[in-house]
Amino acid sequence: MNYVKIKSSLVLFFTFIFGMCSPALSDVRYNVKVNNNDIELSVSDDGEFIVLNKTKNNILFKKENILSDGIYFLNNISKEKDLFVVRLVFGGSGGQELDYYYHIDENSVYLVKESTRYLETESSIRDRVCDYFYSNKVNECFYLVLMKSYLYDLNRKKTSMYLIKGDRVKIIKTAFDADGTRWYFINYKGKKEINMWIKADSVDLN
Repeated sequence: MNYVKIKSSLVLFFTFIFGMCSPALSDVRYNVKVNNNDIELSVSDDGEFIVLNKTKNNILFKKENILSDGIYFLNNISKEKDLFVVRLVFGGSGGQELDYYYHIDENSVYLVKESTRYLETESSIRDRVCDYFYSNKVNECFYLVLMKSYLYDLNRKKTSMYLIKGDRVKIIKTAFDADGTRWYFINYKGKKEINMWIKADSVDLN
């Protein structure tokens, strides 16, 4: 297997093909043999994750914005037993590790599980590990919003967006402001996926 990291963020190479030009993107690539097929896993610098069967010249899987608009950074791509792992880390202070486990053969790709590890120092979040399989099982890592609660942008400026009682959120990180107020940076998946700040007293951790 071959693991290659390519960095060319500040340089654009243009290839003219049939009158068109396209920039070469920085990306991370992981190459491996699967049932005598050359398989490549890649994550581009704009967060597009692709699994390609190079032998058959066939894209098996594509996921856009896996880095959540730069909130996460790619740590590495590896293989653990029979599964391939795409490991992401939170880009801010504190810490969170998000791992995607995929089963890959020469014809298909499916997500087996997602594992999130919180590395904050607060006792309520420290070393919280949650694994869940894509089934009908309840995801222990989601918490309920206690009341109508407004959301705040990356600078913790209040927006017009809000969640209501019973909405389920995933906590990405925790932080305290200058006044000692605790905040959670949360992920919410509704009609659209949201990553924003919310005051901690709006979320039930029990």
